[in-house]
Amino acid sequence: MRKRTAWVSLSTVQLRSIKALTMLGLALSLIVVPARSQTVPQRSGSAVSYLTRGKAQMAKGHLNEALVDFDTAIKFEPGFAAAYYERARVLAVRGDLASAIGDFTKAIEINSRFVMAYDGRGNAYLSKGDMVAAIADFNRAIEIDPRYAPAYVNRGAVRQLKGQFNEAIADFDKAISINGRLAQAYNNRGAVRMALGNMDGAIVDFDKAIAINPRLVAAYNDRGTARLEKGNIDRALSDFNIALEKDPGYVWAYLNRGIALVLKGKKSEGERDFAKCRELDPNFKFPINERTDALKHRLSIKD
Repeated sequence: MRKRTAWVSLSTVQLRSIKALTMLGLALSLIVVPARSQTVPQRSGSAVSYLTRGKAQMAKGHLNEALVDFDTAIKFEPGFAAAYYERARVLAVRGDLASAIGDFTKAIEINSRFVMAYDGRGNAYLSKGDMVAAIADFNRAIEIDPRYAPAYVNRGAVRQLKGQFNEAIADFDKAISINGRLAQAYNNRGAVRMALGNMDGAIVDFDKAIAINPRLVAAYNDRGTARLEKGNIDRALSDFNIALEKDPGYVWAYLNRGIALVLKGKKSEGERDFAKCRELDPNFKFPINERTDALKHRLSIKD
């Protein structure tokens, strides 16, 4: 399955407590950000140059080149916390979570108040399924900087996965109160509202997420899912199509579009989408028939 901008599609985490979310075909969004400028001792000019170039390479998606630059920055300056942090981001995107956690930890050892390193390590722990360690790191990030909005978004995602919906909404609300331009906060809050049965409120949040970041593919998928729950199949299909135009490897959009097509009586087209899910991710599992039958019953659709 194609990697999203977040490190992991949380809907694939095998946790019984998230059935309400996975049954809706939703996936949460995490926030991982480049390091901010920090007040640190004077650094080697060469180390800073390689760090800067590596961040530019990563922004372009050139992960191998970025990794080489961060390696070189660390060789020039072994105590350069930001270089370990940025290298950890690359390693996490590549799926080497153990090494990423090691680099985030090294950055924290160098600078014990490095908020984004705690936040980044929390994301890596969550990607490994360790919610206890993830929550501890997000809590520490918030303790150091109560105005660091991404940590609230990421802690809210963990609480959402644990089924602590009210606490999750409180975290997303807090993030939005600090920074009203965080599309992931609106999208995740919308997913919780949807899991609680508030489809109209969810759609409002998904609309806001898309207005802020039209490239957030999960928001189109999730809005389409909410519309599908309301019985607006054509508008749901439009959202799933947009999601797939933006990311042809987005498994959840194929799943949901397939269900919508089956509901419209286009079973063969729906089956092609389900087959595409399995092609993209051979380990993909989802109770398709259970979900489709439940929608048919609720929307009074006959075979």
